[in-house]
Amino acid sequence: MSAISAFGQYQVNISGTVTEGPAGFPVADQTVYFTIMIGNDSLNVIYDNVVTNDSGFYYYSFAMTGNFARADISTPDCNGTMLSNSVFISDSIPSITQDFVLCINSGGCMPQYTYYPDSTQSGYAYQFIDLSTGNIDSWSWTFGDGTYSTDQNPNHVFPEEGQYEVCLSVNGPDCEATWCQYITVAATGDCYNYFSYQAAGTTVIFQGYHFPEIPSFYAWDFGDGTVGEGQSVSHTYAENGVYFVSLLTNDSMNCRASSNQSVVVGDTIIFSQVFGQVFEGNFPMQQGYVMISSVQNNPGFDPFTDFVNVDSSGVFVFPYVPNGQFVLYAVPEDGHGYLPTYYGGAQHWGEASSFSSMESGMLFTINLEPVRSAAVWGSGSISGYISESFGRGDLLEHINVILYNDVFESLGFTNVNSDGSFAFEGLADGLYYIYPELPGVNSNIVPVEITQLTQESVIYLNFDGTSILGQEELSIIEDIGTIYPNPASSNAFLSIKCSQPATITMQITDLTGRLCFSNISQVNSGQTTFDLPIRDLVTGVYLLHLSDASGTVVTRKLMKN
Repeated sequence: MSAISAFGQYQVNISGTVTEGPAGFPVADQTVYFTIMIGNDSLNVIYDNVVTNDSGFYYYSFAMTGNFARADISTPDCNGTMLSNSVFISDSIPSITQDFVLCINSGGCMPQYTYYPDSTQSGYAYQFIDLSTGNIDSWSWTFGDGTYSTDQNPNHVFPEEGQYEVCLSVNGPDCEATWCQYITVAATGDCYNYFSYQAAGTTVIFQGYHFPEIPSFYAWDFGDGTVGEGQSVSHTYAENGVYFVSLLTNDSMNCRASSNQSVVVGDTIIFSQVFGQVFEGNFPMQQGYVMISSVQNNPGFDPFTDFVNVDSSGVFVFPYVPNGQFVLYAVPEDGHGYLPTYYGGAQHWGEASSFSSMESGMLFTINLEPVRSAAVWGSGSISGYISESFGRGDLLEHINVILYNDVFESLGFTNVNSDGSFAFEGLADGLYYIYPELPGVNSNIVPVEITQLTQESVIYLNFDGTSILGQEELSIIEDIGTIYPNPASSNAFLSIKCSQPATITMQITDLTGRLCFSNISQVNSGQTTFDLPIRDLVTGVYLLHLSDASGTVVTRKLMKN
């Protein structure tokens, strides 16, 4: 709270109730946020919050000096938006009452659906299956292409391939809610799958379907850390909740397909709400977004991801989060000298602190990491392009590229555009490193050198869903041998042949992307043998990355026993 002088002080009282639905049920432990600007002084601002008691009542009081103030009062609604109101405070209006009414999320309804390509029709036809729960009497679909439907289980033909945000809104006598997700529309491939389920208590029977209907292997991830096999499987969960379940199939023609959906388990629907606040130093981040992502990074598994913008007080709310382990990643819209940062203070996914979505009621505070050094101005530039090869182009623009100097001090960051392009301009000659960052994705630190001869450096990378890597071969490297011995216990060796002298960067990372070793070597043309220092590594599987100044990367698997 801001310091207030004793002269001319008077007490300001703000109170109200938070209730839910038309019946007015009190909401306990609900956080109410305050942003209060005294007079017209943008530096004399109070940021504070209180929680409601068992009767849904909240009370906030402070001593104010000045003729007037504006108070922005807000609280998260159960559908993910922020309910807010601005009130005027003066010595003649020192007491304010602000009530909030939330929508119903307990004993109400939860929209959910699955979908699959409809091979019986021509074009890009998809069948949508309603899986919503609750007392529902109407359905409304928007398909992201300007069309809609009020059928419960519509069949829809999209105009062309691409990414579409499909939303299902459900209504009933005591509920109203919407569920949206991006789907990839493409010509029906050689195979596809989907699954249905029936729940009785905490036991769920899953039924998988693979097309064409030929012998297939069915692998399940039940979203609670356990897996199963078989076309029809039964699984009992330890507790009620919402679980993100995925099905991977592989048929006798070696065609693989995957699908996933959120599954409601238990007689009482339990939703986890994740909320918090983002700060740039001592002040809330006023513009930007927060991303939540599950920590799974397995082939065939689409992680749970969601995005929400912060409000003017830096507050974010995710109202419907399934059970599991997650990370939070805050990205400022205008850096103001700060970098995208994970909850816990990490810059990279491999070092981020995860949390359980069942930690309800916990306020997650994210303090953005400041830029560590200022870039020296020059006429050089680093630009690049990240292509994607797995049908999730909607994630490209959420990748951030962080720029480091030659001693790995952060200089700033840039967002990747929707077409995968990015650029840093006005850089002096020298050695730089870039790092593409997206939760759940392994990336390489790519060295880039700007000289009088190479003022413009261009980097080409590929995003395959679980990693962002460079081109498969380095133009300067004519031949790459095999790691020997592999597995190894103390030392391993790798020989390469270069067409010209080069700067080669070697990195060893674990499978989470955590950097275990890094070294930069100047090599001559011809044959060079690298001694790989693995003696101090713990037993496991690692990735060896070799890159030159062009930014392209070669990756090899390394095993330590």
